[in-house]
Amino acid sequence: MNFVVNKRFVLDILLMTGLTIALTFLVIDADLPKAATVPDQFTQYGELLKTSEESVSRGLAFLNQNDLGKAIFEFKDAVKIDSNNYRAFYNMGLVYRVAGEYQQAETAYRRCLELAPRFFAAHNNLAYLLRLMDAPLDSSLLHSTIAAAAYPDCTDFVDTRIDFLILSGKQEQAQLEWERAYQMNPDHSGLQQKLPLFQTKRKKS
Repeated sequence: MNFVVNKRFVLDILLMTGLTIALTFLVIDADLPKAATVPDQFTQYGELLKTSEESVSRGLAFLNQNDLGKAIFEFKDAVKIDSNNYRAFYNMGLVYRVAGEYQQAETAYRRCLELAPRFFAAHNNLAYLLRLMDAPLDSSLLHSTIAAAAYPDCTDFVDTRIDFLILSGKQEQAQLEWERAYQMNPDHSGLQQKLPLFQTKRKKS
């Protein structure tokens, strides 16, 4: 599949890290039984997860290089290994959206949210994607509201919701939320772009 980058995109990826804890036991005059071994199936599953995450990491590297073809190959490989890897589906959605494959992007985002309903970056991105697809505004407003309600201090999420409040004709609510967000982060570019709109409304009132 050949992809053409048709717009700039922002990667909002949550990277998971693990901690290895070493425990040392001092045993005096005690005969302890041998520790139970981890069942083979759990060991194998752990290896699969590791391999799947490695594919996601490679995909992200290709995505950063704008090599969308190789990126999507790696993300698809990740879900072949582990069909529950929601991060792979999320990043698949990013690639398809940038490539203009909106239907496939929607499928990927929705699969991500089936696996991880509280992955709020996917809600935020799906809101914009549905607007690009000319879906009903209510759908975009719903997903942007889910993200903004979960992280009210995340001005990116709040700005998205404000966009869809404006498009839905809910100007007063949009202005209230904009004023709160702008006080919190006046340097946010999206909020700054709305400054003339809301300043004008404030003068009229």
